[in-house]
Amino acid sequence: MKKTFFKSLLFGAISVLAVACNSSTKNNSNTQNDGVSSSSKSLKIMYINADTLLANYQYVLDVKKDAETQHNQIQTVYEAKAQKLQSDYQAYQEKVSKGLISQNDAKKTEADLMSRKQELDNLQAKMNDIMDSAQKKNVDIQKKVDDFLTRLQKEKHYDYVLTYTASGGSVLYANDSLDITKVVLDGLNAEYNKSNPKK
Repeated sequence: MKKTFFKSLLFGAISVLAVACNSSTKNNSNTQNDGVSSSSKSLKIMYINADTLLANYQYVLDVKKDAETQHNQIQTVYEAKAQKLQSDYQAYQEKVSKGLISQNDAKKTEADLMSRKQELDNLQAKMNDIMDSAQKKNVDIQKKVDDFLTRLQKEKHYDYVLTYTASGGSVLYANDSLDITKVVLDGLNAEYNKSNPKK
């Protein structure tokens, strides 16, 4: 479920890439009987395979890896502490039911259990913060892709860049000759690696 969450979280950043690249239409007045502008017959419409982009864009992979690593570290601690708390609570309940604990010791134990429960709540909040942080990075991922496509459009003069996924979506068929995923992916990774050199 966690892997699905991270995939859907990051997929959200890429899935809205149906970008209309602003291009000037010169012959607006030249319209045929079918109502379609003759200039629209020469539109340059390309697409990006979102699955490939998600699987190979280093920034996406780093965001996912960092979030999963942090989450897993806290999750491991959380599960161990939760299991111990459950065990200690059951032992405490058993002592109370058998009258094997004094009122003073019972109060101390309850305070300790409540404190440890609060610690678990804090760990859960940290895990939620990690998810929120990863989700906020989706905005940055989206911006980087949008900015790159804007620059690419100025060079290649695309009218539209759509997204395609193997699992379906608004593009049901895509001709491989219109696939610019590698161009976009290579450019994004080059920019990311330049600004984030490996140590």
